[in-house]
Amino acid sequence: MILVIKLVILYLLLGLLLGQQFKVLILVPATAVVAALTIFVDISRGDTFWLIAIMVVVGIVSLQIGYLLGIGIHELLVSVHVGSAARKSTNLGASSPRGF
Repeated sequence: MILVIKLVILYLLLGLLLGQQFKVLILVPATAVVAALTIFVDISRGDTFWLIAIMVVVGIVSLQIGYLLGIGIHELLVSVHVGSAARKSTNLGASSPRGF
């Protein structure tokens, strides 16, 4: 069970990183890598077919959830950065309301 939690956390973090750096098409090869890695680990542990199938689905879903979270974090950081840059640019040429 601990290995399952570790793999889910690993795939979530991988999805977070991919979501911040790449477009959605990166999920195609990443999904194949996650499925292959999960199958390899579960076969080496001697798990049954159905447990392997469930773990592959859980791994792929956690990768995709991580990707969506990564996109959300990226967009949040970009909007905060753009908003602060816009405020700075509007304040450069304007004087303060009291005329100082």
